[in-house]
Amino acid sequence: MGLYSQTPSFRYEDPEYSMLQGINKFEATHVFTQDSGYRYDIDINATFLLGSPIEPVKVFSENEYAGRLWEVESTRLEQSDWWRNSTVELTGNGVHYGDFIWLENNSDFKMLDNTAIYRIYGTITPLTLDEAFEVLSQRPEDLICNSIEDCSEFNRNEHLNTNLGIWMTRSDG
Repeated sequence: MGLYSQTPSFRYEDPEYSMLQGINKFEATHVFTQDSGYRYDIDINATFLLGSPIEPVKVFSENEYAGRLWEVESTRLEQSDWWRNSTVELTGNGVHYGDFIWLENNSDFKMLDNTAIYRIYGTITPLTLDEAFEVLSQRPEDLICNSIEDCSEFNRNEHLNTNLGIWMTRSDG
């Protein structure tokens, strides 16, 4: 990417919190990830990317190569240290990173105090970065809910056979 655009590129230095480190070090407004030629697996780790303080913008692809442009989201960035130091209790199969939880069907989680769900993505397939990125960037109408108000009506029991991607935010409470 750096050679093609004649723009200096940054390779992550901290494998544990690489996205935050890179964003903070360069006061980045956008991040580019790619499916090949990466240093750590974060460029293709859907849970990590979807739980980082970035929002999907556009996919660039040519032949077998794909790259994704993400925009840094200021509220998520401000809350990222809090989420990084928080542990969400999961029941069943799932994973938590940052403000994102992936729940496999028939799994659930316990909300943390003073948090709210603001987005839910549902699918019957396993989590794939391609599909989630496309829904978030091009088809937000396919989300189960896309605001704190809409998501407040969500009932997990009505979606037990669905895999869910859930984003949360801290709330004043």
